[in-house]
Amino acid sequence: MNVLKLLIAADELDLQKLIEYVQSYLFDKKIEFLTDNYLEILKIVFRHEELSKLRDFCLNRVAEDPGVLFKSPNFYTIDKSLLRLILQQENLAIDEMEVCKFMIQYAITQSLRTLNIEDILELTSEDLSIIKGTLQEFIPLIRWFQISNENFLKFQKLFEIILPSELYENIKKFNFKKEIENKSIILPPRIPHIDSKLLGVEHFAMISSWIDRNNTQIYKTQFPYKFKLLYRASENGFEVENFHILCDRKGPTVTISKFARNGKIIGGYNPLDWKPQNETIENTTILDYHSWWATSGSYLCIFNRRQSRDFIAFLFCKS
Repeated sequence: MNVLKLLIAADELDLQKLIEYVQSYLFDKKIEFLTDNYLEILKIVFRHEELSKLRDFCLNRVAEDPGVLFKSPNFYTIDKSLLRLILQQENLAIDEMEVCKFMIQYAITQSLRTLNIEDILELTSEDLSIIKGTLQEFIPLIRWFQISNENFLKFQKLFEIILPSELYENIKKFNFKKEIENKSIILPPRIPHIDSKLLGVEHFAMISSWIDRNNTQIYKTQFPYKFKLLYRASENGFEVENFHILCDRKGPTVTISKFARNGKIIGGYNPLDWKPQNETIENTTILDYHSWWATSGSYLCIFNRRQSRDFIAFLFCKS
């Protein structure tokens, strides 16, 4: 953390070249340190505009796996300014009802009580007053119109108390009549970050629909999976061995490749682990990467995109 102290001092003294040098050093030589400590780093650097490269890296890490932050005991002591910054992120990979629950729990905790929001009947008038007061500055940052009818009904009484009356009425009309009589700002759904040079979020939404065998309603920009980049051939090498080193035994994967000749993209979903079959010959273990494993859940797909050459594999898991 001494390097971070140096960065803060350099920012306060407006030493631009030193700031650029130290940040480059961290990304080139200490990326593992950044990855393992991004929450603590974010708490230190988020107020410093000149450290935007470092701050944005940490914010993207939070967006990829926000549960690490929201489920942490330290979440309830986080600086409000930092919390506002995090809620402003368009790519938080989390359901909006979960954001709402965590924020209400955050507000409850400010009253020094340990109470689960599921126990609405146990909330006292004092609790409700504290919740309402604490949430006021965060209400414009929550995508209230992205909360499902089912969740709205479940917490309707609580919403009616903590939300401004006009917003509450508009959410109710939007949920049940799909209309809004008064003006309310409707924030769009959060779009998760996908580290892909070949496909966009909308393509991964389609891939998720196919994984779920969902033929009646294709996902758009919201889907129940997280995709983590495991392998990119243009960076990790096109050798088969490199693919298996990075992708074997990681669980279900989506693999995507683009033809350099015509720009067509093909992909496939594997619901099983990538793993070779082992064969022992004269006390030597041979890994057979050409073996077959039976599954009825896999599929192939094809997309048309502009020409380039790349090959990537993603690990995905339930959000």
